[in-house]
Amino acid sequence: MTGAPGLREAVFAALEAAGFPLVGAASLEAVEGDAERYARFLRARLEGPLAYLRRTAAARLDPRRLFPWVRGAFVAAMPYNASRAPSREAVGRAWVSRYAWGRDYHKTVRRRLRAYPGNKAWSRRRPAAMDGKEASEG
Repeated sequence: MTGAPGLREAVFAALEAAGFPLVGAASLEAVEGDAERYARFLRARLEGPLAYLRRTAAARLDPRRLFPWVRGAFVAAMPYNASRAPSREAVGRAWVSRYAWGRDYHKTVRRRLRAYPGNKAWSRRRPAAMDGKEASEG
């Protein structure tokens, strides 16, 4: 991803300061085979109750449908609660996914993104299509 000199490093540093230990940048160019893999995923109904994965399929395959001016994306991630041993190692107990161990990760990620200094400028330019629930769905 190209951009203003130093922009990448500044965004990475700000996201890390907001509590995201994993940051990156990605092109929005389609990866060969992505569309067919996603179509197979949807045909198999693997999205389960997550209806937004089907409803937003076109934008997921090409985010430029929502943001035609965008050339790339910054990506921020954080590990789920990892302070305890994986539950699969606890003999005689149920296997509980890590995301269910601690605080609601949706709220944690949202709070950290709101703390990111660039968020205010971005949210003022956000298209109406991203307002409401879908904006937080992924």
